[in-house]
Order: sequence, then structure tokens, then C-alpha cells
Amino acid sequence: MEEDDRNAEASQEITCLVESQGKLLAIENASSDASENHRDNRAPVNNGKLVAFVQAAADHGEVTVSFRANGLESSNLSISIDE
Repeated sequence: MEEDDRNAEASQEITCLVESQGKLLAIENASSDASENHRDNRAPVNNGKLVAFVQAAADHGEVTVSFRANGLESSNLSISIDE
């Protein structure tokens, strides 16, 4: 893989979707020159990394968090909420 290809993958835009009993508070990539809105559900990764802040919207249940990007396999995470 060429170095330019690795850099393109390292800045891929990711979409974060939160479903069920939760909500997305913010998403960020810890880049010092980031200009995106942290309350949006999309952001480019920084060196392949991205952080999503999710808040439970109920005392119990489950939150499903999905991450998607063009050309990449989606990733899903289920989080149980207990009192």
C-alpha cells in the first residue's frame, strides 16, 4: 500500500448512529486543527481514531451505537443500561 493510500484511510469520514435508549452527545477525533461541529454525527478520523460520547436516555434498556463509512465494513456496539 502506498503512503498516500494509508493517509487517505486514516482520515476517512465516519458516521455515528445511536439508537434505542441513548443519544449522541458529541463526536471528535482529537485533531488540533479540527473545524467540524462536534455535535454532528459525522467526523473524519485522526490517524484512524475517533471518539463518540453517548448518554443513556433511560434507566434501563439497551443502546445501539453504529459506525459507518464508505468503503469500510460497519461496526455496531450494544451497551446495556442498568440502574
